[in-house]
Amino acid sequence: MAETPLDLIIDADPGIDDACALLAALASPRLRVRAVIASGGNVQAAQALLNVRRVLAVAQPEEVPLLGLGLDPPGKGLEATHIHGPDGLGEAPVAPLDIQALDACEAVRRALRQCRGEVALLALAPLTTVRFLLAEVPELRARLKQAVVMGGAVGVPGNVTPVAEFNFWRDPEAASALLHLRLPISLVPLNVTERWEVTAHTLRNHVRGRSRRAAFLRHVLGYAIQSHLVVVGRGALVHDAVALAGLLRPRLFRWRPLYLDVESRGTLTRGMVVADMRQPYGKPLKSDPQREPNARVAVGMQVRAVADCLWGLLR
Repeated sequence: MAETPLDLIIDADPGIDDACALLAALASPRLRVRAVIASGGNVQAAQALLNVRRVLAVAQPEEVPLLGLGLDPPGKGLEATHIHGPDGLGEAPVAPLDIQALDACEAVRRALRQCRGEVALLALAPLTTVRFLLAEVPELRARLKQAVVMGGAVGVPGNVTPVAEFNFWRDPEAASALLHLRLPISLVPLNVTERWEVTAHTLRNHVRGRSRRAAFLRHVLGYAIQSHLVVVGRGALVHDAVALAGLLRPRLFRWRPLYLDVESRGTLTRGMVVADMRQPYGKPLKSDPQREPNARVAVGMQVRAVADCLWGLLR
């Protein structure tokens, strides 16, 4: 008996790693992508919307998801164009798919009407839009089976400051608010996303042929490899695709239930994830019973198996 696909809503800020996650999600028979919300982060929201259209043009899915325009996080001039290029996709020569965009709330409402039961949420951008949607569309919260969030650095260095990961740094207030909603959150932080590195060698081995998809992947990942070598001295880190693997193949990850919060006011620690590592495994402290785990956190993964899963969907 065929497995029923999981209905999925994606909030993304493409970004090369977002583009890879979108392509893989749209290719997975385990998922039915009902809506993609384009939010600000790596680029501003208007550019993210254009980039989602470009990715959809490459993917050419049989069932085109609804498209929504999300919000920009606070602050201007904080985008990650030094990694993703001035347009967010390494200036890939791809024309956008001609598809209507709704506002984020309407896109999610229509997507929920298409679904019979629970839905999953894959949050790949700063959490500004997700926080807004959960407040403005109560049915999303009521029907949420799980939210897989790419963000944070739990006990490891950040990638934008010594302690903060980009998504949580851009809007720490939204990240903290989400964690306090007591939703079924699976956090995929830098602890694991930085373990899958795409080099020029692995790109040549896994992406072959002359299809539009292969040409796009060679271009954007090739761009990311070069920018990462300049900025961080290593191959491309495709964070958001790893988060998708956490949704698709959770058994390939090692998870730990933890109580988390996010620092929003610190001069040096804005966006830092504060994880209560004192807790017995999955249980609140007897001295502080209010701090029961509010997320399960990916603290390890089978790198080779995750890479195989993702390359199988991407190529």
